[in-house]
Amino acid sequence: MAEALAMLHWKVRTNAADVEFALGAPRSQYTDADTLDQHAVWLLDFDCCRPISADESGLESIARAFWRNDPYFPQPGSSRTEDQELWDIFAAEYRRIGEEVVRAAPGDGEDVEELCQLVHGAITMIEETKGKWKNGGYF
Repeated sequence: MAEALAMLHWKVRTNAADVEFALGAPRSQYTDADTLDQHAVWLLDFDCCRPISADESGLESIARAFWRNDPYFPQPGSSRTEDQELWDIFAAEYRRIGEEVVRAAPGDGEDVEELCQLVHGAITMIEETKGKWKNGGYF
């Protein structure tokens, strides 16, 4: 999920508002889907996604969409050790994939190091805005 979110933010340049994750069968008709490891995670429902800019307003759009989305993602700041560890893994993977994406294909005239800072800034903005926006509702 962290990889999908990072790709939507930094490759597609969308805020990923209201996207939904669903567990489903793989597309292949030749795959036996009798066990959980034979299933796929599908990403659905892009109608509320909006373009983002590579700047502070883009980070705010990312954070707002994250918190207003259905609570699929791990969340920062949990008092439960297991939940905080899951957030730390999620955030690290998001940063890793986000950096890979912006290093591989920066936009015209964009500075790669500034984009990498924005990738890290997205996670920081999410952490700093916990409780600011309620989940659900309009984006």
